[in-house]
Amino acid sequence: MKKTLALFALFALFASPASIQTLADARRAYGQKEYEKAFAMLESLAQSDGRNSEVHLLLGHVSSKLGKWDKAIQSFEETTRLDPESVAAYLQLGFLYEKRKDNVKAAEAWAKVLSLAKNEKTRELAQKHLNNLK
Repeated sequence: MKKTLALFALFALFASPASIQTLADARRAYGQKEYEKAFAMLESLAQSDGRNSEVHLLLGHVSSKLGKWDKAIQSFEETTRLDPESVAAYLQLGFLYEKRKDNVKAAEAWAKVLSLAKNEKTRELAQKHLNNLK
């Protein structure tokens, strides 16, 4: 939670007010299950401010909801590039790579979740998936 707040504060320092508002609007659209609307807003934000890991993380979630698996993977990978400690992104990559039957990449993602997660339930989930991949 502290990390999320710190990232949001950092984003607020360098992002334009319009970008902050657009991200808030995209979050709202996602929460209201208006995935196409959220996708369009987030795609625009990713183009104009590609350094914000929160934009890419949410874009990954929205892309998953829309069944755009390649875009979801690309967005979560970009999230991990920008924020190498994003447990949420590695978690989603684990699920997506399993869905794609890419067990090597799935195992890498789950191992990363296991090494980064502080929450015991998340660690147990990662270990379960790693065990199932063996």
